Amino acid sequence: MGLTIHYSLQSASRTAAKARQLVEPLRQRALDLPFKEVVEIVEVGNNSADFDKLGQDDPNRWLMIQAGQYLVRDNRQYRITPTQLIAFSTLPGDGCEEANFGLAVYPKTIEIDGKRVRTNLGDWSWSSFCKTQYASNPELAASRTSFGRISPS
Repeated sequence: MGLTIHYSLQSASRTAAKARQLVEPLRQRALDLPFKEVVEIVEVGNNSADFDKLGQDDPNRWLMIQAGQYLVRDNRQYRITPTQLIAFSTLPGDGCEEANFGLAVYPKTIEIDGKRVRTNLGDWSWSSFCKTQYASNPELAASRTSFGRISPS
């Protein structure tokens, strides 16, 4: 049995420059932790964050998939693709999937059945998860006994 960690980030920032100023120290903190891998920040705009437009082998595909949010209406889910994002991927350790962190802007409304529906998503936000296998593999758990805390400054 593994452990799944869910997390959400929000900012009242109005510009990409301000959002980047928040994501950069978050990435630096990830570099300071004993993560197996931390990649460069990806910045995408102009509605280019749609994972359907990426190839199956694109290294940012999972990041773009996780950047999407969903609106539930009448027992149906509607995907909301970010219009802009600033994010990075990490690999916390062996047995984990990627943990992606960042901030994204989403449309204020989407069209459902010919009607405009509010998404209720903030200006810059992020919500994601990371599945681990540490709990089911004692060998991996023993090698990763502490995780740092990322706290706001």
